[in-house]
Amino acid sequence: MIKLIVILLALFVLLIAAVNQPLTVGTEVTDNVADNVTCMSGNITAFKSVDEIRQYVRYTGIQCIRYSKDFDCDDFARLLVKQAKEDGREIGLLIIYENKWGKPRVHMKCFAVAGNYVYQIEPQNGNVQPLGGWEVRVD
Repeated sequence: MIKLIVILLALFVLLIAAVNQPLTVGTEVTDNVADNVTCMSGNITAFKSVDEIRQYVRYTGIQCIRYSKDFDCDDFARLLVKQAKEDGREIGLLIIYENKWGKPRVHMKCFAVAGNYVYQIEPQNGNVQPLGGWEVRVD
């Protein structure tokens, strides 16, 4: 339950950030979100499919960096978000909290939206899966 709350909170933060992005003059906004939205911060290209997300993650090469105690899950996730922003792609941070057998654990991944679906990204190995093991529609 807490895991779901954390995921929903992360999605809410990304949604608020997206809604609060000012648009430049001449940007057309329709009911169907445009593939390219010109914002004050630049051009953001939406992912069209989960395969495109997978291709982009492979393109970054971040999964090839070696894990160490000085470069762990939060470093991988932040690096992918930073790279995506530089490339004009939108990827957000996803913080997962688990409490298994009385041992709390926090893990950081990323997430991206393709069409109306949300996918989690494990930047340490490049794995892209539907968030929570199923496709979550964003309406």
